[in-house]
Amino acid sequence: MSKINVTELDSKQVKKNLKDFLRGQDRFKDFDFEGSNISVLLDVLAYNTVYSGFYANMIANEMFLDTAILRESIVSRAKAIGYTPASRRSARASVLVQFLSVPTGTPEIIVQRGEKFAAYNGSKRYLFTVERTTVVRPNVDGHFIGEIPLVEGLRLSHEFVYDVTSELPQRFIIPNANVDTTSIFVRVKQSATSSVVENFTQNTDLNQINEDSKVFFLNEVEDKKYEVWFGDGILGRALEDGNIVLIDYVVSSGAEANSIRQFKPETSLAGYPLNRLKFETVQTAQSGAERESDQSIRQVAPMFYESQNRAVTRNDYETLIKKDFPEIEFVRVWGGEDHVPPMYGKVFLSVKPYGSTALSTDRKQQLINEIIRNRNLVSIEVDIVEPDFLYVIVDSKVRFNPHVTNLSDGDVQKQVIESIKNFRHETLIGFNSSFRYSKLVKIIDDSEPSIINNSTNITMRYRLLPPINFAERYVIRLNNAISRGDSANNISAINSTGFTLNGITTYIGDNGKGSLYYYRLVANVRIPIRQNVGTVNYDTGEIIINNFIAQGYPAGVDYLDLYVKPASTDLVPLRNQIITIEDSDINVTVERDI
Repeated sequence: MSKINVTELDSKQVKKNLKDFLRGQDRFKDFDFEGSNISVLLDVLAYNTVYSGFYANMIANEMFLDTAILRESIVSRAKAIGYTPASRRSARASVLVQFLSVPTGTPEIIVQRGEKFAAYNGSKRYLFTVERTTVVRPNVDGHFIGEIPLVEGLRLSHEFVYDVTSELPQRFIIPNANVDTTSIFVRVKQSATSSVVENFTQNTDLNQINEDSKVFFLNEVEDKKYEVWFGDGILGRALEDGNIVLIDYVVSSGAEANSIRQFKPETSLAGYPLNRLKFETVQTAQSGAERESDQSIRQVAPMFYESQNRAVTRNDYETLIKKDFPEIEFVRVWGGEDHVPPMYGKVFLSVKPYGSTALSTDRKQQLINEIIRNRNLVSIEVDIVEPDFLYVIVDSKVRFNPHVTNLSDGDVQKQVIESIKNFRHETLIGFNSSFRYSKLVKIIDDSEPSIINNSTNITMRYRLLPPINFAERYVIRLNNAISRGDSANNISAINSTGFTLNGITTYIGDNGKGSLYYYRLVANVRIPIRQNVGTVNYDTGEIIINNFIAQGYPAGVDYLDLYVKPASTDLVPLRNQIITIEDSDINVTVERDI
């Protein structure tokens, strides 16, 4: 008796297998399977087999986190290992407000949570609200000045009545998918007639709660919405019949509101009209982020499960931070033994948020207090270090054959510039991304078929922000070897932008022997002003400028840039370094090969 092959999913092959099977039966020996009606029946069977196989395969895929496609399936698999995907995050900002003409004897001014500010990003209007109630008291001069924290988004409220007699399980689903879950406030009122209202907080650790703990739990459910649920009387306090559940939250615009700088109350603030208020932005809007992507859930959820909600290893820190701070684009963690100088018993973090170079002070403190301190070892101290940016200046001269292209010189130049930008986006993506010179020159050559060759030079650029008329010692660790200058031939590996010292535009250079000096330019000739103002370690890339003081900068400039020639054309970041290329640092010239 013939056997049927069940390993095929192609309909034609399935049909062939069915024919072979039937031909092996005595009663079907004389059948013409191609010309008879049974061929139609075999087509139906083959298609049904393919559909069933495909459906079974898709169902099986949805059962595993790695292969699931539907977001509901991905979220459900993540939920099974205790992971809740991050929602959208609203941008945060802060403004310094001074209240004018305050009545005599006023002890304090209370700015309530939820008071509205208007802000614009281009022509689009965004709503910011006061994130938490703030009390402003007079300072030593009697002025009422206070810093007000703002969060982007409209604050909404919903009320649910808990009915124990309901036949169906009662669910408290927040109806807006763009909720910022970090802004959720949950309160429970005993009954419609009661004045007793209790605050509930989101649970983050089952080991810390009991039957009386006033906590709520949060899960992502269908349509990217979030559901609030409560304990059962064993893990967390259970709701009672007739309880009123009050949920308010912020509807977020995500990353759209980042970088907004100007904020103003819509009508008044704490009862004071606009003409009795002065404003100054302390922190521009940042930390806005989109909801966690499917791919991020696939990557982070298993690592979160592995960390068991504690911060011990480097991966634990990175996983927990990425989970609870989705606005963070890159994270770098290293132990104190790898720090310079070594600081044992410490862990160092460096984080870069989307659309900004550093976290605000409030968010840093929140990261330490809420994310790290409750999860790391008691004896370990955690420090947050700002990212250290090392910029690469690219100077490229490109030669192309005009006879094999219709592009103009300017078009070829644009093609090369776009290729360099793509190189940045694809290879310089965070703390651990190295700059590889050979890849850059190859991408330049490949950016347009008419290009014959390119001659490309790179320079490191490091930016300092020294305040005016304030002497300070600066230690700059480039962590990449520096080429040696030659003062005899007026060649420095280290040069700077200008700054004013004693009324003279002054620059910094090196003498090729490990020493820095100040100089001025007269007809493009260097005239040394002061020797031995700092040191250079060419092997380690450490630059020290002693007692640096700037009395001024050129108009529109508040920084000092150092231009440093590297000893190698490849650059490797260390610890909190990020290597990148700014658009303004891309210089491309083209010439025709005639």
